[in-house]
Amino acid sequence: MSHTIRRSRNNIRGEIEFLNFLSNKGLAVSNAVPSTRGNMAEEIAAENGSFLAISYEMALGKEVSDADWNESPYEKWGEFLGKIHHATKGYKWSNPAFKRQTWDQEVQLKAEKNLRPDDVMISILKERLTSLILCPSPKIHTV
Repeated sequence: MSHTIRRSRNNIRGEIEFLNFLSNKGLAVSNAVPSTRGNMAEEIAAENGSFLAISYEMALGKEVSDADWNESPYEKWGEFLGKIHHATKGYKWSNPAFKRQTWDQEVQLKAEKNLRPDDVMISILKERLTSLILCPSPKIHTV
């Protein structure tokens, strides 16, 4: 469930399309399932917009306990991310509007929308975001 302030119906369509693409490439992902009305997303009216509700298949596996936190889950995540990267090298959105915004476009980072104009956190956030944006990309070394 996500508020339309943060994500649009097209963002949801893009997410579902991307997950279906991964599934069709043989990756184990939780696919979206239609609502009882046959819709992939249901819109629920709310103050200042609406909520978009999406249902997904239940993921296989078990809940990770404190005892499970070691190198193994990180290695498995890395392996799976590698598979995603490989599968999506040539991925093209069926509609450019479905493309997800980049990290620095996220509405949550627009502090002035949610804080008082004189809040010190606005300048701190802007300074840190500028620092991240100007940070050189890490060089990737291949073996």
